Amino acid sequence: MGDFYSAVFNGIGDRVVTASGDKTAKIWDVSTGSLIATLSGHMSLVRSAVFDDIGDKILTASFDSSAKIWNASTGDLVPMLREVSRGRFFPHCSIV
Repeated sequence: MGDFYSAVFNGIGDRVVTASGDKTAKIWDVSTGSLIATLSGHMSLVRSAVFDDIGDKILTASFDSSAKIWNASTGDLVPMLREVSRGRFFPHCSIV
């Protein structure tokens, strides 16, 4: 299964996303403890995962130097720009 590196609740506390050493993040239902979705696609361990302010997307970051955005309801990868040469991160804004 791998080591867990983080666990973060969504804004209303009904789901939690975990980041782990098995190169995945997982979305869990808090009330039942059941697995909702496994987010796989990183080439190295996933160091962190966090819901956006609205709770409909998840941002994951990996030791493979990649970040990915996922649909929190389906677990599907959200298409992103392939190459970014310069950018800014606004920690108090929703992922768009």
